[in-house]
Amino acid sequence: MLKLKDFMLIVLAKFGLIDLEKQKNKKRETIKQERLNHPERLAVLPYCVGRGIDVGCGNNKTADHCIGVDLLAKGEIGKYGSVSGKKSKADICASGDDLYMLQCLRTMSWILLSPDTT
Repeated sequence: MLKLKDFMLIVLAKFGLIDLEKQKNKKRETIKQERLNHPERLAVLPYCVGRGIDVGCGNNKTADHCIGVDLLAKGEIGKYGSVSGKKSKADICASGDDLYMLQCLRTMSWILLSPDTT
């Protein structure tokens, strides 16, 4: 369903009063800045050096170079809680409490267990 705000932007763009593409780019940049400045990410980022794994990453991996693990597969849209309507960034789709298949865990420098925020 189209939100009223989105509808108004489309109408304004039709009349040439705003540049819809510029609005989309501005929104993307705002979302990116919010992700980069997330307090949880900023608190642990100094410790995320070397190879690492982010268990329960959802739509926001702590470090771009880490392996993300989540119940939602990469690109899947979340339905509940803080990931509602957002695409998963997980590299591996698995439950965080059952990672027996990851033999590489012994070679990781760090493992971050994200809290369940739903």
